[in-house]
Amino acid sequence: MKTTYLNLILKGILISFLSIAMLSCNKETDSPVPGGDHLTPEEIKEFTFLGLTVPFLIQEEGDGIYTLGLSPHARPFTFSERLLGGTTQLKLLKTSRETDIPVRVYVYPNTNDLRWVEQATEEDLKMYEAGKQQSK
Repeated sequence: MKTTYLNLILKGILISFLSIAMLSCNKETDSPVPGGDHLTPEEIKEFTFLGLTVPFLIQEEGDGIYTLGLSPHARPFTFSERLLGGTTQLKLLKTSRETDIPVRVYVYPNTNDLRWVEQATEEDLKMYEAGKQQSK
């Protein structure tokens, strides 16, 4: 009789572990695509100026999606080449990395998704060069 109860308890524990394992394997793989595909129409219209940055990492993840490291920010950003003017903006980011010239970067609000990249103004470049000289 003790053996029967022990077998039932062990089977119950085994079934519990298997159930937990199956539930943990049932992970959603649909992650939002960079470029605002997961944002509402109101959020797509808005964007926030991140600042002057120089990319130190541009890594293609596939299908026109890139992971970017932007100095001085400590978090990774995503960029979609499918955005309007995305190819031009990607070239601007690569040129900025190669020449150490900053670009102006805009992101979607409350995300790490780049919305827009543009060349820095003359005033921005002067401030950047002055900051580099002070740090030496």
